[in-house]
Amino acid sequence: MIKKVVNFRILIQIIFLGFMIFSVTILERSMSRLIVLSVTFLIGSYHCGWICPFGTIQEYMSKIRKKFIRKTYSVPEKIDKILSPIRYIPLFISVVLITDVLNARKIMFSLLRGKQIAIISLVVLIIFLIFSLFIDRPFCRWFCVDGARYGLLSFGRILTIKRDNEKCVNCQKCDKSCPMEIKVSRHNEILNPKCINCLSCIAECPERKTLSIGIRSFSGKYNLISFFGALVFGIWVLTRLLK
Repeated sequence: MIKKVVNFRILIQIIFLGFMIFSVTILERSMSRLIVLSVTFLIGSYHCGWICPFGTIQEYMSKIRKKFIRKTYSVPEKIDKILSPIRYIPLFISVVLITDVLNARKIMFSLLRGKQIAIISLVVLIIFLIFSLFIDRPFCRWFCVDGARYGLLSFGRILTIKRDNEKCVNCQKCDKSCPMEIKVSRHNEILNPKCINCLSCIAECPERKTLSIGIRSFSGKYNLISFFGALVFGIWVLTRLLK
């Protein structure tokens, strides 16, 4: 069943990539963001794993690597922890210049829509695409401002991926399949802001029902703080969209 859902995700990715290429606007911008942010608060950062065209392009660059190079490159966990907070910097300090010049996602959108872009922006885009051949979703993991916003909102998610510790055989296939390199095998619930709901971990798990989608736990100080923190952040974002 999950593998069918994963295949459906691929179809959705291709459809939205086509929408971007042909400049098709489904909804008015503020309304579409309102819907995306509201649903993200309920089920987590699905936009990055299902809808975002630049995320899709990075994912298929990784597929090319796996098909022809047949080697997986993993960033050391210590370095990943250092790089992960970077995407939150422009989100909080709103450095527009830096965000525009280094935002490979926006650069890709502009390029496909026939808009002129600066040479430095083109260089940034090419660099990220090359990196995508060696590392899964580098822009999503460390530099995407929108991904940072969705990640913070996903702390409020009601549905999440849950792991049954008693059924787990610790094969760590879930860890290896995760494009965001989340250590799924270390957690009973995935509340990591980098989770993009691609469901690869569930699809690759050899033990039936070890990983599943369920209602998150609200017990414990951390869970409550993260939930209400996401709620406050979500209300602030939505009020700005509705102005």
